[in-house]
Amino acid sequence: MERQLRAGIAVLMLSYFGACAPVSFDTLPTSNDPKVVVKCEGTVCTYDVTDERTVGEGLVDILIVNDNSGSMSFEQAKMASAFSGFLSSINNLDYRIGMTTTDVSDLRQRIGTLSNLGYNPPGPYNQYGALQDGKLIEFASGLKYLDRTTPDKENLFNVTVRRPETARCESSGFTQCPSGDERGIVAATLSIKNYLANYARPTAHLAVIILSDEDERGVSKYNPCAGYATPAETNNCLAIRAAYPFEPADEPQAMVDAFRAQYPNKTMAVHSIVVKPGDTACRNAQTGQVAAPMPVLGQEGYAYKMLSTLTGGTLGNICEANYTDQLQDIGFTIGEQVTSLPFRCRPNSDNFDVLFNGVKQTTGFSADFNTMVLSVTASLAPMTKVTLKYSCTR
Repeated sequence: MERQLRAGIAVLMLSYFGACAPVSFDTLPTSNDPKVVVKCEGTVCTYDVTDERTVGEGLVDILIVNDNSGSMSFEQAKMASAFSGFLSSINNLDYRIGMTTTDVSDLRQRIGTLSNLGYNPPGPYNQYGALQDGKLIEFASGLKYLDRTTPDKENLFNVTVRRPETARCESSGFTQCPSGDERGIVAATLSIKNYLANYARPTAHLAVIILSDEDERGVSKYNPCAGYATPAETNNCLAIRAAYPFEPADEPQAMVDAFRAQYPNKTMAVHSIVVKPGDTACRNAQTGQVAAPMPVLGQEGYAYKMLSTLTGGTLGNICEANYTDQLQDIGFTIGEQVTSLPFRCRPNSDNFDVLFNGVKQTTGFSADFNTMVLSVTASLAPMTKVTLKYSCTR
């Protein structure tokens, strides 16, 4: 949260953003997937899709996106304290947990008329790039993820989630810092594209947990910059939004599209622990928790909320004194989502078949075509095979 506008900024930059495209998970299945049968007549192709899950597999890959900018040491400590409770909520799952940061490298010297605001090269405060661009933070030498069998995993997580670069930033008076340009969506996308394969399983549910006291790029284009106590705070919000403009990769839908392209057999939910939009008390609390040489502002997580809503994730409160309850809520939600199946495209006329152990069902499931996910609502015995069949035409 140590983002501060340079003292010389006197004029707001103006940014124009076009109308938002409709949000959609609908993607085209690949013809080389053995679970997809393609039949084409001329330019029209029908895709017959068959996907399966087995109850009791309980596979979940978890990615923690940890805001490692200045002022985040309080929240990192709360994550550490609540981790044992989180593990208890996913104890019956086969989980793997990785971690990255919100720091994304940017070598551009200028953004608009403002010098160096986007300049964020590899350097001493991001371990010369090792903590940037979705790379996985090691919990120990060579250890990229934690699982149920990892010895001393709680201590390893506690040590790792408390970022030394964050503490150094705060103790240096915000002069020796990793990037304050938080880009959790871009970082998660890069991690999914380039590093998740280090521990992801092809059919495991992916749960992403974003912890940040600002929004994507500090103040996303979805933030109206309203409700501040003074005009100066409103102007600062507008100035940050203009100085760090949204790029296509910062869009929530861009992360969803990248994930579906990379992992068509997986489902994903993004859970955000942020300043909830409209929670001015929390925003003010985040603003006032660290004394800095220049004004520091907490910001509401509008883009992160949009991403969580889009993917069926939960929205947590970064100002909670104790994170145990909300991390357990996330854990229980993950448990409900691990037996879900993705719709790779929207079925023709929204027709599909669900089978339990080969027997067609009419109840015990629900389909959400906003998130493009089929959820199993019936209590099924372990090793029950759930099959989803449908066709779509393009």
